[in-house]
Amino acid sequence: MKTIEVYRAQGTTDHDPTEPVTLVIKDPIPLPMGRMEVQLDELHQTFVTEANLVYAALKALPGGTLDALLVRMLEEKRSHHVVTWG
Repeated sequence: MKTIEVYRAQGTTDHDPTEPVTLVIKDPIPLPMGRMEVQLDELHQTFVTEANLVYAALKALPGGTLDALLVRMLEEKRSHHVVTWG
């Protein structure tokens, strides 16, 4: 398993420390069975739930790292939003 270590935020006060986080990316997402509408709803709910968990973990990053990550993620997806004229 690959291990990537990064700095965490320091926290705003002594009473508000930022807890270290371990993020484990493991098995491929299981594909739901049954009717297509149910499958899509289950997949959507899985994506939302997991996105919320990852976001909560990423809040332990320093603000500058989180900002740079967001920029990198948007750069990765920008080709999906290119509009060609003519």
